[in-house]
Amino acid sequence: MNGTQVFDSKNELDIKVNEAKLYDDGRSDDKSVEPEGIAIGKVGKTNVAFVGMERVDAVAMYDTNDPQNPKFLQIVKTGDAPEGVLFIPAKASPTKKSLLIVSSEEDGVVKIYTPKTI
Repeated sequence: MNGTQVFDSKNELDIKVNEAKLYDDGRSDDKSVEPEGIAIGKVGKTNVAFVGMERVDAVAMYDTNDPQNPKFLQIVKTGDAPEGVLFIPAKASPTKKSLLIVSSEEDGVVKIYTPKTI
């Protein structure tokens, strides 16, 4: 890896958040969705990027098997202002299923998600 940019999402997160009707923060027009954290992991055979977005209290998920052409999968509503995003692969998980752990700064909640399938 040499730090070369392979993809620019432009305003796709804004579009997806608007489609999901998740914009409820009066400051979002200043800072957009404000991605705070990202985690990369493999769920089954799919490489997934998890993008925590502080202003919309959600995590977006992208299939990154083709890093130059990521595919949007879904948005999951989380606690207030997600700051930390951590992926634990199934082989390291106590449940033997992949886990996504999201910590939120405003409400102090930690949520754990496990995917069904991708």
